[in-house]
Amino acid sequence: MGRPRILVAGLWHETNTFSAVPTRYEDFLVFQYAVGDAMLRYRDTNTEIGGMIAAADATGLDLAFGLFAGAVPSGLVQASAYRRLLEETLASVKAVGPVDGVLLAIHGALVAEGSAYAAAEWIAAIRNLVGHDRPVVATFDLHANLSEQLVATADVFIGYDTYPHVDMAEKGKEAAQLLAKILASGRRPHKALRKLPLLTVPQTQGTDDHPALGIYAKVKEARQLPGILAASVAMGFPYSDRDDLGMAVLAYGDAEETANAAADAIASDIWRARHEFVPRLESPKEAVSVAGRSSGTTILVDVADNVGGGAPGDGTVLLDELVARVPIGAAIVIWDPIASARAATLGIGARFTGEVGGARRPPSRRARRDFRHSDFRRTAPLRTPQHLYDRADRRPRRGRCRRLRWRHDHADREAGDALRFRPPPGRGDRA
Repeated sequence: MGRPRILVAGLWHETNTFSAVPTRYEDFLVFQYAVGDAMLRYRDTNTEIGGMIAAADATGLDLAFGLFAGAVPSGLVQASAYRRLLEETLASVKAVGPVDGVLLAIHGALVAEGSAYAAAEWIAAIRNLVGHDRPVVATFDLHANLSEQLVATADVFIGYDTYPHVDMAEKGKEAAQLLAKILASGRRPHKALRKLPLLTVPQTQGTDDHPALGIYAKVKEARQLPGILAASVAMGFPYSDRDDLGMAVLAYGDAEETANAAADAIASDIWRARHEFVPRLESPKEAVSVAGRSSGTTILVDVADNVGGGAPGDGTVLLDELVARVPIGAAIVIWDPIASARAATLGIGARFTGEVGGARRPPSRRARRDFRHSDFRRTAPLRTPQHLYDRADRRPRRGRCRRLRWRHDHADREAGDALRFRPPPGRGDRA
């Protein structure tokens, strides 16, 4: 009997539905896009695909490559872009031909115009082509928003354990190893999904510190339990207007009872630590005041304008405070291709005065000087090696900024530390 033939494909995007900057098809082309054997470019990289390739020989799998596409976190994926990517994915799957199993790499927070569950639809379409009798194992980002619809599309989902993310290749290897085990045994694992009514933010999700450090330690302990094949926690991506927000726990086991027990134990640990996820943040005024009193270098971060989370990076709140309060030199980074293009015409060392930033809010009139082009290749553990490109062609679009009002009540206090789950339809069923 020959080596199992495995389809490898992926679709990666972290969608900030509140961003006014839409994600186009071209954004996938310039960031991450590969079809067929072009995906071998990810060999020896700290990516899920790189990990799958590395594990192929050791696990006895023969990989056949479909399509992998990814774009920088930003706004809603345009409907035309998603349709085109889906069509190109299915064309690549057809070109691969018959396979024995499937390995997929997704983010888990992709939202397209008119399709809140785009990732689930994408996987389901692939499965319809290869056959539902073929096992599917997929990886997902720690910031995935897991839904019952998504979890139902694959036999196993395996999530990152780190934030900042440094274990992508490791998870790709784990996915390949588990798929090989499923193929050898002919048995599909039982699954258990637990969605918690808990929305956390990146400032308290770092896995090198508590509470996340303790939670992922519990996840690793659960994986060592008899009968457990995989366990993951998704912190969720909060900058998304959808109904599947919130942290989630996934566990897979040889038996339904085993998977349920592991998922319940991890979820209960998270619930008991829920109050530790409240971030301590300073107001812009307080932060700039501290910076003004500092004798060394101080880095101020506008956590609401995080480009790594899909925000435009054009906020001017800190800039206003810096200009008004700090009588010292300061540098600030604002994404504004229009102002940058105008400033570049003046040359290095010139002074530019004009509107800066504010694609989602009124811009500020500030001076900037010493302009230069930057282009570099990242070599840190995050998805190495990776080329960071110039997005100067993206023009900021004015849009409405939705204001969310959060109501705080005592429901969680009344619930205490006992967290009970209503079993979702078909809980524990095989895919």
